[in-house]
Amino acid sequence: MMITLLLYCVCGVFVCGSLVAENQVIYAICVVFLCRKFGVQVRDFGSSWRDGIAFSALIHGLRPELVDMSVLAQNSPRDNLEHAFAIAEEHLGISRLLDVEGMNV
Repeated sequence: MMITLLLYCVCGVFVCGSLVAENQVIYAICVVFLCRKFGVQVRDFGSSWRDGIAFSALIHGLRPELVDMSVLAQNSPRDNLEHAFAIAEEHLGISRLLDVEGMNV
């Protein structure tokens, strides 16, 4: 119930049923939030994230002052990913669980 309420409040998404797989919830939040706010297309948990723009958009959604979304298209995917991972670690306390080389950029 709490996840359904969270999705509805944050994204305007209503999920029927009492149990929703965790990855489906994460995917729904990402797709709705990123597509609506930034025009970022998230179709999966693989190739949609490789240019670093989706990661940066998530950070920007939490702390807009940390990411300038207007310059990302000019940067290389490697630079975008490195920047997003460094910001997440330094400013949000999120440990690096992925590395840039592992993203196949």
